[in-house]
Amino acid sequence: MRPTFRLPLSVDGESLLATIEENLRCEEHGICGVVIAPNADLRIPEGEQHFFSPVLALKVADIDGQMTLLGRFAPHPHIWMLYMCVYGVLAMVATGGAMYGASQWILHQPPWALWFVPAAAVLMGFVYGAAFIGQGLGSEQMYELRTFLDHVLASLGHVPSTHDGHSGPGPAAPG
Repeated sequence: MRPTFRLPLSVDGESLLATIEENLRCEEHGICGVVIAPNADLRIPEGEQHFFSPVLALKVADIDGQMTLLGRFAPHPHIWMLYMCVYGVLAMVATGGAMYGASQWILHQPPWALWFVPAAAVLMGFVYGAAFIGQGLGSEQMYELRTFLDHVLASLGHVPSTHDGHSGPGPAAPG
């Protein structure tokens, strides 16, 4: 549900993070964020944000001896927490409905509470689908964030490969 990518780096991770931080201070790119090694979070400026605006979370890691940049597009952390809380509440409603309905069944009463289980499942499906709608509405901003990252990588002389390990829905990496 949160598109990710993995880029093998031909540049040093520390210099990449320093260059990202330097470019964030420059207002010509229209991207804001924060860098705390080995992570960076890139965001759209507050004035341009909407409910479905993405955040690009980056992490520089050594994977099998190769410096790698891991990226994940996600909604703002507050929105993601709301999303997960809705899932949690629906799971509790389904569990409670199943337990109460089973109790009704055992007591030979009409098990009307069992209807909460499929209702919660349908609502969970709706919430899951809403995540993809949100990705579609935020796809232009996802592209802006990825373009900023590609600009930073190009300024360091990194040539992106034609396959960057992109997975998940949303925009594939330009390359």
